[in-house]
Amino acid sequence: MALLIKVPLLVGLLLLLTRTENPLLCAGIWAGALTAMAVLFSTSFNFVVLLWGAAAFLLSLGYFALLEYLEQTNWWWVVMAVGAVVLVAFP
Repeated sequence: MALLIKVPLLVGLLLLLTRTENPLLCAGIWAGALTAMAVLFSTSFNFVVLLWGAAAFLLSLGYFALLEYLEQTNWWWVVMAVGAVVLVAFP
């Protein structure tokens, strides 16, 4: 169920990154969406959900910042594909 939300969201955020060139915005949206899904799908809200949200923010910030850094190189496509798998697999 979450995969049906994560993949289109990530594609949209990649498009947003190419247009706005703001990795912080994209990472914030990604972490906010994952935290909201964790709250909605969990049985109780606890501190661990916020820690997962913070970890998702840091991981996605590194991903989007690296994509921004590699924008004019051919390595962008490799990082985009491998990082997308890592972000989607991250719970």
